[in-house]
Amino acid sequence: MKLERKVEETIQIQLLQQLQDLKELSKRKQKEKKWRKFLRYISRGFEEEKNRRDFYILRRQ
Repeated sequence: MKLERKVEETIQIQLLQQLQDLKELSKRKQKEKKWRKFLRYISRGFEEEKNRRDFYILRRQ
């Protein structure tokens, strides 16, 4: 009986640890996704600004 209880407890502990690891991993992935989206937004803004500048330069010539 005691051995079975010990085994059950260790399995529960392992499952809880795995669940916690999965939660941390999903949080990390969400942060990475937000950063990628933010960087894409910034780079697109710079690209648009560069195109606008080039357009005005070409127009003046």
